[in-house]
Amino acid sequence: MADVCGGSDDLPGRRARRPDQKGSEVKIGIIGAGKIGGTLAARLVASGHDVALANSRGPSTLAQVAQDTGARAVGVSEVAIAADAVIVSIPLRALPELDPSHVAGVSVVIDTMNYAPVRRDPRIAELDEGEVESMRVQRLLGRDVVKAFNTINVPSLRDLGRAPGSRNRIALPVAGDSSNSVDVALSLVDAAGFDAVASGPLDQSWRQQPGTPAFCTNLPADDLQLALDQASLADIEAWRSHIATLPPV
Repeated sequence: MADVCGGSDDLPGRRARRPDQKGSEVKIGIIGAGKIGGTLAARLVASGHDVALANSRGPSTLAQVAQDTGARAVGVSEVAIAADAVIVSIPLRALPELDPSHVAGVSVVIDTMNYAPVRRDPRIAELDEGEVESMRVQRLLGRDVVKAFNTINVPSLRDLGRAPGSRNRIALPVAGDSSNSVDVALSLVDAAGFDAVASGPLDQSWRQQPGTPAFCTNLPADDLQLALDQASLADIEAWRSHIATLPPV
């Protein structure tokens, strides 16, 4: 989640390719009904997709969110049933509690999560020692994932989506190793109202982690690509050092 703002070799630089069947319904499951998950649900429902929304507390707690977004409230064990893609948008600290079987049957898993040490998450030794955030997600879930929707904050996600071709449309990066999964994520970014840029394989998704020039800067596509190219691991270390000094949320 990007609420802490302050593939193959041919993937880098590729822009979203909208599906041939324009407006066709995609069945999407979202695990996590917080600010990012709920806002994504509303945007994707508005674009004509079927969205099922789940959290750890059960569908009875999601009545208001379902009413507000148009998504269907389901149990977390049901969220992937018949889904074309599942978006995981929970605090990173909660990931070890997510049963991998809940996403085992879906072909595309999208990770929106960000590591915010001390402020929101406990210290995670592997990440502090250099493991890429989404590589950890992939390892714990035991399957390929795609990194997307992690570089935008809630107000921008809610308010700044625009129709394709609009002037100054914000771009979001998508990283992953499966060209099919990346294409699905690119199309969902586009459906949510943003240009999409394939940012490379998953082990390079650190270039869109918190603290980098691509994170929460609302850039158009060409500028986003430059920001991804300019990212450094020192950016991430500095951001984590800063965020750890702030009061917990």
